[in-house]
Amino acid sequence: MKHPTQRKPNAQSADIERPLQGFSLIEVVIATAISITLAAGAMGTLLTVERTRREGSQRAQMNRNAQVALDLLEYDMKFLGASVPGGIECTNASCSGTEPGLFPIIRIGEPQALVFLGDLPYPNTNFNGTMSVNGGDGATGTVLVTSELSGACRPTTSPPPGLACDTKASTLVPFGSTSGARCTGAATGERTCPWGMGKWQAGNGNLVWVQLVGNQGDYWEHCHSATFGSVGASQGADILVGPTNDFRGLQFHATCLDGPGYDATEMEAGAYVTQLDRVFWIAHEMGDPTSACPNDGSVLCQISRRQCWGRLDGAPASTMPDYTNGFFNANTTPAFCAHNTTPPDGTNWESVIDNVYSVQFVYIQDTASFAVNNTTDAGNVRAIEIEFLLLENANVSGVEFRQRYRRRFFLENRESP
Repeated sequence: MKHPTQRKPNAQSADIERPLQGFSLIEVVIATAISITLAAGAMGTLLTVERTRREGSQRAQMNRNAQVALDLLEYDMKFLGASVPGGIECTNASCSGTEPGLFPIIRIGEPQALVFLGDLPYPNTNFNGTMSVNGGDGATGTVLVTSELSGACRPTTSPPPGLACDTKASTLVPFGSTSGARCTGAATGERTCPWGMGKWQAGNGNLVWVQLVGNQGDYWEHCHSATFGSVGASQGADILVGPTNDFRGLQFHATCLDGPGYDATEMEAGAYVTQLDRVFWIAHEMGDPTSACPNDGSVLCQISRRQCWGRLDGAPASTMPDYTNGFFNANTTPAFCAHNTTPPDGTNWESVIDNVYSVQFVYIQDTASFAVNNTTDAGNVRAIEIEFLLLENANVSGVEFRQRYRRRFFLENRESP
């Protein structure tokens, strides 16, 4: 009898039938360690990238802040000395009574305090114009002013918000030294409208204080009501119109004058009108506007600015900033510069930039810097350089980084009288 043949098990089927086995504990531990290491490396890289991004963002913001401060100073520097009369202030018609002139235009020149005069434009002004004097009448104290700088236009004769210009129209105003130049006759000529230059700013009491500068360079200070008052063709009217309601100009009145009258002959021969500003730049301790910046890093500092367009009232040290006054701190309200009136005579002290480690203004004559110790030195300044060092702490890493900034400004409008 034959026995049945026994088959040997197939190796492949044996493998299939063998139970599956899991990872050993050692394998799990090793895999976990590898995963943690990779995750830690990725997280470290991510944190480094984020820290670098934030530090870069802070540096970029610091650079933007510095750029804004430098651009603002550069804007002011463009108008330093602009339209400043080279003569003296006359307090009577014959100019026999006088006050000191406005030069030097750098009133204070110290390492941490710069104060100067200039004629700055005002983007929000409601009474605009750079005007040339067209006629005068010393007896009544009125001056007719017009402009040939703004383009031909004819404003409406109603009070604000009227007085808008149609730039396609011509404005008829008197000319010459005849009676027509004082708006008492019918003589007219082609002239232009003063609106649109953004040069005059109303101050306290709605008064615009301007300086009428004669052909000798001497000046008389007048004010004009920004509300414009009456409208008519007679003497004494604020807005002068002709028989056909054509705009003829504006008048300034002896009743609003720093000293009576002015030299009509000097005005009629050719002159101009300006509204001067006093501009203040001062470096001081943060939180203490009365203390100058020590520049040693013991405390951080800030740079503040103020602008005044109110009445000048001459150049004596009692009312006009002067180098002999010494440090003019940022807690002081200059004369005729109240910011809390309606409308104001100037701005309040405004912070331009803070977190300043050190700062100084450098004054340059020819190619060398020098110390400005008196008004004579101030008159010799040909360029001004500002240098400041900013300090920032990174929010994430706490790393402290510094950046130094410097810019030089050449005084294009600086001329001796």
